[in-house]
Amino acid sequence: MDYFQLEENIEKQELNIVLIGSFNPVIITPFWLSGKSLIRESDAASAKIRIVHNTIVDYDLDWATLNITQQRFQLRTTKEPFFEILRDLAAGILSNLKETPITSFGYNYNKIVNLKTKERAYEFGNRLCPLNNWSDYLNDPRLQKLEIIEKDSKQKAEGSVLVTIQAAYNKDIEYGVGVNINDHYNFSNEKDGIKFSSSLLLDYWPNSLIIAKNILSKLSNKLQL
Repeated sequence: MDYFQLEENIEKQELNIVLIGSFNPVIITPFWLSGKSLIRESDAASAKIRIVHNTIVDYDLDWATLNITQQRFQLRTTKEPFFEILRDLAAGILSNLKETPITSFGYNYNKIVNLKTKERAYEFGNRLCPLNNWSDYLNDPRLQKLEIIEKDSKQKAEGSVLVTIQAAYNKDIEYGVGVNINDHYNFSNEKDGIKFSSSLLLDYWPNSLIIAKNILSKLSNKLQL
């Protein structure tokens, strides 16, 4: 029997790459990126800069947002064709900052799935968390937010996967649900972090994509909507 496939009904999605460590934000300006041949000069010239300061840089390229503080490095895009380009940009930046210590990093896949009907939207929450468990205490209970994390990862030694499912309120998607998959890699056993090899961003990427895809696929088959 064919069940409703979450992966096939994604309406919007975002890739968010986050690294935690020790950064010098003011270096990483749009024209520094173009000077290192990481983006085109025209992209640097058209960047929308909100702030460039010793403690934070925050700006938009046409296809991505960069927000970097002294402890947190974040690149984000909502354009799926640019997911691998964002990964390459992150790796390129770190390859030019080889002495940067990193304690952890993660790929965050934010997806909004259109469940399409009121009945399916209700059953989605009900099968994840039986809502009649709450009916003696709450009137018409609904799933608002659910987080599931691996206690001990079977997929890797360095970290874990956190899945967050929550109601998605969007004027264009009446029966939407947000699914966030945080594929996290931890190096905090090293007191001051590691001198991060940018190749790790590339090496872990294929398996990370499989993890994100498999979670939605297997969840679809488990829920049998």
